[in-house]
Amino acid sequence: MSFSEWEDSTGIDRRKLIVIVISAVAAGAAIVLMALMLFNKNTSPAQAAPSPAETTGRDAAQEAAQPLEALVAPPANVTWSPYAAPSTPGAAISLPSSPEYGPTVTTNTYVGGYERSSAGALVAATQIVTRFGVSPEQNAYVIGPGTDEALERSRQDTSVDGEQNSFQGFKILGQPTNQQVLIDLLIGRGARFQPSACTLDLRWSDGDWRIYAPTSDVCLSVQQAVSPSDSASYVQWGPG
Repeated sequence: MSFSEWEDSTGIDRRKLIVIVISAVAAGAAIVLMALMLFNKNTSPAQAAPSPAETTGRDAAQEAAQPLEALVAPPANVTWSPYAAPSTPGAAISLPSSPEYGPTVTTNTYVGGYERSSAGALVAATQIVTRFGVSPEQNAYVIGPGTDEALERSRQDTSVDGEQNSFQGFKILGQPTNQQVLIDLLIGRGARFQPSACTLDLRWSDGDWRIYAPTSDVCLSVQQAVSPSDSASYVQWGPG
């Protein structure tokens, strides 16, 4: 039976039938298209998740500062050993170390690896301010816009008229955190001179404590003489 004969036998208008057929085909095509889109969505490669390194980097950048203990006494179990810079081999200065606070890595070119604590920052400050300028590896322990200029100053002899420097005391300024510790070191200038103060900004960066140098000097304060009465306000910090 032909299309026209089927129409005549059923009494259905041909134009209406064409509209119905076209509508049915369009609806079917839409259903097929939606099914294909859904299939592609479910089977397409998933969006790449952040790598562990990227996640760790973001977490570190967003890490909230946590308060640390403000030391009011010298850390226990610290050993003081003589150290002579290559530029001044005859002038040794005693530096602290501890199995707990660091440094945990000691090589011919640098020392590093300090505990993330106020005591770790104190040991780091004493070690770094003395060793800075020895090698590129050690120089990496000073950061900030004034690093290069501070490096040039560190290469100068720090002795005064033949007198040898020594560490005598410290203060923790403000509230230390696991991100930043401000430490005021009392540095002796020999028997003939009064000690001076050097305030250091310790920042936790790249997994260790580092001194932040905003200017050409790692000391934030003017290194002026400290009177005996003012020296008494410092916690004793030295080989004794």
